[in-house]
Amino acid sequence: MYRGYQRKNLAHTRMFILVAMAMFAVQAVIAAGSGIIRGRVVDGDTKDPLPGANVVVKGYTLGAATDLNGNFVIYNVPAEKLTLRVSYIGYVTDSVSVVVSEGQTSTANASLHATAIVSQTVVVTAQAQGQMQAINEQLSSNAIKNVVSEAKIQELPDYNAAEAIGRLPGVSVQRSSGEASKITIRGLSPEYNLVSIEGISIGSTNQYDKSVDLTMISPYMLKAIDVYKALTPDKDANAIGGVVDLQLREAPSGFHSDLMYQEGYTEKNSLYNNFKVMGAVSNRFFDDAFGVYFQASAEKYDRASDNFNGSYTLLSGATAGQQYGQVYVTGMGLNRHLETRSRYGGNLILDFKTGETSISFVNMASRLNSLYHDYTTTYNFGPNADMTFNSTQGNSNTDLLLSKLSGSTDFGFMSIDLTGATSYTRNANPEALGFDFDDVDIIHSGGSQAPNVPPERLYQGVVFDTSQLFIQQMNRYAYRFQENDAIASGNVKVPFRLDLADLSGYLKFGGKYIRYTRSYDENDPYAQMRWQGNQIVPVLVGLYSQWAPMYDATTQNLQAYGFTNPDNSLYGNFLGGRFGGMVWVPNTPFLGETLRYIASNLSTNSRWYSGAYEMLRNDYEDVETYSAGYGMTELNIGQHVLIVGGARFEQDRSDFSAYYVKATQDWTQSRATAVDVKPINKFWLPMVQMKVDVADWADLRYAYTQTLSRPKFGEMSPYTNMDYNGQYVSAGNPKLRPMHAYNHDLMLTIHSNDIGLFSVGAFYKEIKDFSYYIDYTLSDSTTIPGYLKNNQVPGAAIGAHYGTFYNNPALAYVRGVEVDFQHRFWYLPAPFDGLILNINYTHLNSATSYPFTVTYTYPPTPPSKKPVKVVSDSSLAGALINQPNDIVNASIGYDFQGFSARLSFFFQGKMLTNAGDSPEYFAYAADYYRADLSIRQKLPIEGLQVFLDINNLNSRSDLSTQQSIGGTTNQIFYGLTADLGVRYSL
Repeated sequence: MYRGYQRKNLAHTRMFILVAMAMFAVQAVIAAGSGIIRGRVVDGDTKDPLPGANVVVKGYTLGAATDLNGNFVIYNVPAEKLTLRVSYIGYVTDSVSVVVSEGQTSTANASLHATAIVSQTVVVTAQAQGQMQAINEQLSSNAIKNVVSEAKIQELPDYNAAEAIGRLPGVSVQRSSGEASKITIRGLSPEYNLVSIEGISIGSTNQYDKSVDLTMISPYMLKAIDVYKALTPDKDANAIGGVVDLQLREAPSGFHSDLMYQEGYTEKNSLYNNFKVMGAVSNRFFDDAFGVYFQASAEKYDRASDNFNGSYTLLSGATAGQQYGQVYVTGMGLNRHLETRSRYGGNLILDFKTGETSISFVNMASRLNSLYHDYTTTYNFGPNADMTFNSTQGNSNTDLLLSKLSGSTDFGFMSIDLTGATSYTRNANPEALGFDFDDVDIIHSGGSQAPNVPPERLYQGVVFDTSQLFIQQMNRYAYRFQENDAIASGNVKVPFRLDLADLSGYLKFGGKYIRYTRSYDENDPYAQMRWQGNQIVPVLVGLYSQWAPMYDATTQNLQAYGFTNPDNSLYGNFLGGRFGGMVWVPNTPFLGETLRYIASNLSTNSRWYSGAYEMLRNDYEDVETYSAGYGMTELNIGQHVLIVGGARFEQDRSDFSAYYVKATQDWTQSRATAVDVKPINKFWLPMVQMKVDVADWADLRYAYTQTLSRPKFGEMSPYTNMDYNGQYVSAGNPKLRPMHAYNHDLMLTIHSNDIGLFSVGAFYKEIKDFSYYIDYTLSDSTTIPGYLKNNQVPGAAIGAHYGTFYNNPALAYVRGVEVDFQHRFWYLPAPFDGLILNINYTHLNSATSYPFTVTYTYPPTPPSKKPVKVVSDSSLAGALINQPNDIVNASIGYDFQGFSARLSFFFQGKMLTNAGDSPEYFAYAADYYRADLSIRQKLPIEGLQVFLDINNLNSRSDLSTQQSIGGTTNQIFYGLTADLGVRYSL
């Protein structure tokens, strides 16, 4: 087998060498009698670079677009006197003459001037510059993408990168206490998208999936944000939604400094203690060959919120003529969330550029610290109605470290770039203390199990009795997830020109290797405080005299009324009183000291649970190696057709270790068995994109791509957890296949100085192998393919519930329409020429099925004396979770002299948030809309300005409802935030 593998690799290597030699031979022929043109395009007044400018050699199919620094290079240019046509939306097109000598590099720079009414002096404002940069970078791209430019990032009142990205077409956000944290692209949840910095993928910040928390990335670090919705073969394909690439700033020419300080207010707790400080300095040395850029920032924000959760149970199914059956509310949770978030970040970027060679060393560090305390009141309705109270507190850190060393050199007939990088992410909480309290004798007014009664009407019948309140349990939870990535990649690009066929372009091929090392360690020990024959409580009562009056010696339980929190602010208004309020809040500092004492001194007690089940059941280690290779071409046919096509090969291998753990009544007897699996996946992914210039002012694009999304860590981990009597089993599934998407994109773009940019696009995705969670009854007579039987799960009881993950056999479909309009009113007389308009609309539609199982029990068939259980599968159709029907982003901006203002509006339509095995369990987020305001005013001192940013002007909260009775399933209120600051830039 090994020799066969060697022969196969040798054959591939030979083929690679032959192809490369052929490419170089073709290049040597077609490059004869030609040279190279290099240059830079800048604003004629400010001298700022113009990224995305279009530079075309008149009479030929040759051209290029400028990079983020305004630089361009055109290869295989005929050795003669030529004219370059330089265009940039929002600027007057210009022509530049240049003489090209054979085998030489010629220089041609261009300075463009903003479009203006005749005889009127025009000043390009920051908002206009940001809009034009975004438009031109999008138009010049060889792939379908959207752009957030540097100027736009600085002008919008966004706390982090996720907020800025959320303003693009087809993008929605997931919020954490009102702050955008993760992004959804075209209805695909965050774990289905790839986030990278400078082309280097960021390791996951979540122990369960590959999503990235963007709250830890400050917008002041960023130069541009590219969101690719249709990929080319040279980009990682692990993204069925899209790829977000964050570009960091680097040193411009000359010395520059930037200082900013702001303070802020949050409406939720009426606090004024928010702040942010940022400083940056840069310079270039040795005739601009060597650049140094350093930036650092620190900020602190109050992120408190009030959260409600409601749960429902189907009482009876729908009858004839009814759409829904009867439901009753089983529980209501009222959560008062207190949180202070602190962010610290910095980046150091060194670059060296000389001639055709450049070297860049990028370093970035970021930390998000969350100091939180949750107080939760839960109403449990039903036969054994009670109230429970919980207090949870912790201090978590999310860290990101990135170092990237890259270099490129241009030989004229080909260019090479090489990159080596390391990425480190960590999400850890060294100690989260939890305390549970139980009121065993809740009194209510009947109605709790009455059908179709919404939760708003249930709390009114509840009477809270502190004499029946006991300490139930105390937890000392901790976790640590970290990922270390080592990355190496290389690309070779060979330009070509064939005059006879009127063709030009380049061939490109390359590869990437990544070694991911992930580990997750979770500890969940706890003390059981309310139990007959408890051995912990009597010891504690003997140690702490203040507990003696609350001790019930008969039941050996500890009453909790003595731990009532005196802070009146915790009992205040909760969501307008719709669901009642926080009737009791615990005071827990002393309990924290007690819990630490138990862990240190009573760890062998039978009611301090710290065995294998509590300490190992969710742990895992994973070493994944990813290798990819691709070949592609960019082909210009004539002056109006561009084709980008090729194929990508990706392979990933994992060495995944976890544990099989079964709980025991005596925790000291529980044991964990290590389990190791080594799954492997391989994919060939063809891709092609085409751009046709149907007019000077319009282009039509089409793309067909194939992309992937690899299984979540928490789903493919080979763990198995079982309760002590074998009735409930949960397990991962390392045999899960990656999701595979087949994508079609079509987009028409109209662009000119008069119009700005108007685009309309449609997309269609067909996705197979979506993973889903299933809970079914183990049976030896199941006929469902892939489902386990009783005898295949050691230790499981007959008829046990088994929860795991499977690939959905049904296809999922995602389709949508995106419309984008960006316009500058430059043609209006002053002062109205300072108006800027941005508006985009997305309509999404998806369809899939949500499988579930039904268990049928048949009477025993002689000679058997046991009934027969048969598991059958079924499903319900629905949209994808977290996919809104409609998304609207709009902003109107105005600049006049030193004044700048922008009012922005965001709307997110109905969205499925939960699916179940009955329509009554489907929950949808209500329409969400908010308005934000940003105001800037320059002061008489050069470089100095003051600003005011207000987010969520309308104090909108997130709301989700169950459909059959319109009962609330989730509501989150966080309120308005405002920041006032000063900035000095030189």
